[in-house]
Amino acid sequence: MATHQELKATADKRWKELTEGQRPWIRIGTAICGHAAGALDTLAALNAKLGSSGVEAAVDEVGCLGICYAEPLVDVTLPGGLRLFFRNVGVDDVDAIVDGYIKGGNIPAEGVMGYLPQDGGPQGVFDGVPNLNDIPQIGRQSASRCETRAPPPRPTFTSTLLAAATPV
Repeated sequence: MATHQELKATADKRWKELTEGQRPWIRIGTAICGHAAGALDTLAALNAKLGSSGVEAAVDEVGCLGICYAEPLVDVTLPGGLRLFFRNVGVDDVDAIVDGYIKGGNIPAEGVMGYLPQDGGPQGVFDGVPNLNDIPQIGRQSASRCETRAPPPRPTFTSTLLAAATPV
């Protein structure tokens, strides 16, 4: 069985390959909201297009970002670049993303939701493309919401009865 240090070293190496490597990293939201919006068809079309175009990319399925109205959401990070998010990506949109953006470096005129700067990575902006941190559903999220916290104390049966019986 691998030790914690071995697992961490493997994870750190994989993360560095994804964030600093020479291949595009593509993430597609395949949570329940993504499934309902057709993300699995989009994923199949994306993988087929990448293969037929000879583009070697890391493609990962990810969960929900809380902006379900934008699903299927496709998140593309080109080597050395920012994360660019495409909203409501259907099978018919895949060619524009692969040929136009991933291979050509051109941001499509339609379907772009926004970008996110990488922590510790390249910073900058895409002209005319909003920073997703400016969208309330994204900007208000923070790592602290993911921390494990003790649940608030639950009232006991006795205290509930006393509160109900206390005159107002």
